[in-house]
Amino acid sequence: MSANLEGRLYEPPKVPATRKNAAGERVRVEVARRVRKGWFQDQASTVHFIMRVGGKPLELQPGKAAISIGSLDKLPGTIDALVSAVRAGELDLQIREAAAARGLMMAERRKKAA
Repeated sequence: MSANLEGRLYEPPKVPATRKNAAGERVRVEVARRVRKGWFQDQASTVHFIMRVGGKPLELQPGKAAISIGSLDKLPGTIDALVSAVRAGELDLQIREAAAARGLMMAERRKKAA
């Protein structure tokens, strides 16, 4: 986010991973970390932020998974406000419901795999 505000490309730190080399041996290498952007711009260049729980968008209002921010420079303040709300327990109900739904989804996957 701050990289976009500064007009540069964000390069996340590399993380260790295990890969097979040409000889088929497992070796440790460093690979770029995959980072999912939590915001997007629509066709009107309005910035929207998506808060996620377990990889799934968190609906802060029924039927709405994204928060309309307006411009990219307002995004850090919005994230700070969301962090404060989470720490104050204001989003506990939504987070608990999302976590429960995620748990049910994972349980169904385990049943199908068995």
